[in-house]
Amino acid sequence: MALSREELRKKFAEMRAQKNRASPGEKNDRGLVRHRGQADRVVRRVLPENEKPQPEVPYSKDAEMGVLSSMMQLHDGAGARDKARSKLTPDHFLEPRNHTIFHALCEMIDKGIGIDSLTVSDFLEGRKLLKPVGGRPYITELSTFVPSAVNIEHYINIVLEKFKLREIMATCRQGLLRAQEVQADPDGTLEFVRQKVEAIGLNGTRPTIQSVSELIAKPIEVKPDVIDGVLREGGKMAVGGSSKTKKT
Repeated sequence: MALSREELRKKFAEMRAQKNRASPGEKNDRGLVRHRGQADRVVRRVLPENEKPQPEVPYSKDAEMGVLSSMMQLHDGAGARDKARSKLTPDHFLEPRNHTIFHALCEMIDKGIGIDSLTVSDFLEGRKLLKPVGGRPYITELSTFVPSAVNIEHYINIVLEKFKLREIMATCRQGLLRAQEVQADPDGTLEFVRQKVEAIGLNGTRPTIQSVSELIAKPIEVKPDVIDGVLREGGKMAVGGSSKTKKT
């Protein structure tokens, strides 16, 4: 049965209205969003979670490699090693292989092992760590990355700065999670963040945590006697007696 012109116009209007009633934020199979009244125009594309840009992590590859390379120098490496060990720990290095190599260099220094590209490679290989850090090619690259250790302090400062920024980011994330809790305590959250930021320290170092075995292995320091067999230096002794008997 043929429809009249008026019926066709009414039918077309209903179809158009139904097409434009797409809810705001409705996505099609390509992840494209169409807004109400704009069914024929793509307004924006919604990125899946795994495609959303992530914040850049503060990190300097050159500075980390510069520190390790300076420590491996033959001529002025000894001074560089002392400076690096006095200000850095393996945790300051973001890249896992640099973390491992710095720890290995410190262990070699403690054991009195000479440091160059060959000895470092052999040391890591003996602990089955050479392949995970990139093999001998990466150790060789490190040994020649900088011509000398003259700029070691500059590299150390950059590594420290990046470490502190990463710690601040982690603290802010933890504070945000605590603030989003249902029973969040504002004062407690502020105190938590404050303590975390202060713990980063002016030089970006973390407090050293000693194991129980290390503490037990340390000899107990015995203070000398002030009164033989009675009172040691730094100790306290209570003396009792009646009034005006020269106790003082």
